[in-house]
Amino acid sequence: MKKILSVIFLISLTAVISSPVFAQTLNGQSVFMIDSALAQAGYQGFTTPTGIAGSKLIGFGIYVGKVEALKSFNIDVTWDPALASMDNDSDVEIPDDDVTINGQAITLAEEANILGSATMGPGEIDEDGHYYAAFGKFSGDAVAQENLGLLYYFVLNTAASFNANTALVVTVKVTIGSGGQQAPRFLGQRYFYINSGSVDVQESTWGALKNQFKDF
Repeated sequence: MKKILSVIFLISLTAVISSPVFAQTLNGQSVFMIDSALAQAGYQGFTTPTGIAGSKLIGFGIYVGKVEALKSFNIDVTWDPALASMDNDSDVEIPDDDVTINGQAITLAEEANILGSATMGPGEIDEDGHYYAAFGKFSGDAVAQENLGLLYYFVLNTAASFNANTALVVTVKVTIGSGGQQAPRFLGQRYFYINSGSVDVQESTWGALKNQFKDF
């Protein structure tokens, strides 16, 4: 009898210890990217706008992919407040609109948010050089999607003194949530460069990213 109880105890203990490990794998392969090719819907690849002058719009889409259960996300964006300010066109969707942005006159490719309807939660921070906001889907099932989908359209307006020799770096951090099935997952940070020869070494094509995960 003691032997049977010991076996049951060990099985129960293993289940308790293993549960957090399995829970942590949810959205474990998720990745986010940034894309400034706004005339085409979806993720097109990273570009570095150059020749940007003062009082001009610059911006990018923030995308997430390989999500198994996405119910919420937050973005945390920082930049030099002396060089640019956040524009009111920033939103969880990209509108169908004619605009000059990143040095090009284009028609924006309209895109909906990956959650369908993304509602802002409490705790928004909107200050010089820093924007943070959390969004969630408060009804319906969590989103599962292999391909990259839009999280946020972020737009800045350069300062009047900005010129083609002014370099600006925007830092983007993203965290996603699965609706209480596990702790929120931080996906890291990426950089958006303006008037700079630098590139984000973490950026690559979506096809290359999928190949990295094909054996999992």
